[in-house]
Amino acid sequence: MFDGCLTTTTLGVTNFTGTTSSQVKVVSAEKATKTGASRRLIAAKDFNVGDEIFSVDAILIVSSDGSGCVACNCRRCMGWCDPFRFYFQEIRPALAAVPQIASESDTSQPLIRLVLKYIALKQKTTSPKLKEVLDAVFQLTNVRDAAQQKDDGVLADKIIAALPASHKTTLKKNELATLIGVLRTNTLPAAQLRGVALWPVATMVDHSCRENAAFENIGTKLVVTAISAIPNGQPITFNYTKPFQPKSQRLAYLKSTYHFECKCDRCLPEARDDTRAFLCQKCKTNGEEVGGMVCPKGDGSKAALWTCSKCQESPSDATFEKMLATENSFANIDPLTIKVNDLFLEKVFHPFHYIICRCLDLRVNLLLKIRPQSCESYLNHLLAATAANGVIHHPDRAVYYDLLAQARKLLGDVKGCKEAFTEATNIREKSSSKNSPLLILARQKSANPEKVEITLWHHTVSGP
Repeated sequence: MFDGCLTTTTLGVTNFTGTTSSQVKVVSAEKATKTGASRRLIAAKDFNVGDEIFSVDAILIVSSDGSGCVACNCRRCMGWCDPFRFYFQEIRPALAAVPQIASESDTSQPLIRLVLKYIALKQKTTSPKLKEVLDAVFQLTNVRDAAQQKDDGVLADKIIAALPASHKTTLKKNELATLIGVLRTNTLPAAQLRGVALWPVATMVDHSCRENAAFENIGTKLVVTAISAIPNGQPITFNYTKPFQPKSQRLAYLKSTYHFECKCDRCLPEARDDTRAFLCQKCKTNGEEVGGMVCPKGDGSKAALWTCSKCQESPSDATFEKMLATENSFANIDPLTIKVNDLFLEKVFHPFHYIICRCLDLRVNLLLKIRPQSCESYLNHLLAATAANGVIHHPDRAVYYDLLAQARKLLGDVKGCKEAFTEATNIREKSSSKNSPLLILARQKSANPEKVEITLWHHTVSGP
């Protein structure tokens, strides 16, 4: 999705952009992939699945729910850690006002805490290196449009009003609004710490709906690992969108949030949207026990744009109208209120359809202890659907296999439990750092499945 004249420099710095290696290059371009963006990362060598691409320390990090120390982000620390504790003493009233500011401005609390943390460090630090790092944050991409920048200005006024007199002039209003836009654009979830953070090098990772890299935080460090083979010269990519989104929703989200049009292989006009998959009625009429998958090209506005992966035929106009009517009847309903059996009883949706996958994804962690047999069936559907997207080493699949192992353990299937834990470990080995706590835990589970406690899965923390 990147077009422009490229100039390349090797990335190997240790201050603002963190510690990386000559395995990655920064690419500058006349035309950016994101509004205002001028850099992205490309591979400077061939990467195999499981290779670590780079790692970097966070500049700013806070917990998502306000617990723990704002200085070090430790949940056991009560705010008296060294060496930064005195940086935050004067802004404690402003930190206490975060919930009210978030409610009045319809903004996430972690974003406001990140802003306050930046202001506290900027005001109090005497370290030239830290000052340089903080100043460099303004060089990061800000993709906010005019209307969004106006909202950022309103939020800046509310934050300034909550600050003590000693900090009100640390940043001018326009600077504070720019900082808010930068943080909205560039922060990533820090799942291990249940927070969000700013990792500058990671902000240059491009988008693809079929990503080739995964990130994981280990403490305050972000480690990026190849989950697909990446040839020398190809961009490093993350998926900015949410799981199980149809093409139209992905394109709309990327356009409204990051102001660019995705041109990855899943979003091209001629690409089949396999998230909107229906069962082929013609295959079933011809006596086929397993029908093909009917998916659209383009906007899917007419029957001729839909074809079966097996018989290559398009649905009749009547069947096409029924498909769309059924999809529309479920699309705007809260997935947690939909009865999953109703989706299957319709015999219209293919098991890989995004509505089915979305409903199953929300239910597996709720049903694990209550209905493990249903949970096992749902997880098998999700694993098949995610494998169909082509990224078989995605860390989400390791989570599904872990849950599948727990469901099988509850059902007394010891052999199946061990097999699922082993599959989870295999994926972790291909998508995580060698020192990853998640990888270490996965190995422990596959080695001693009988000692594994049945737990509920917590979704990854969302960014600001």
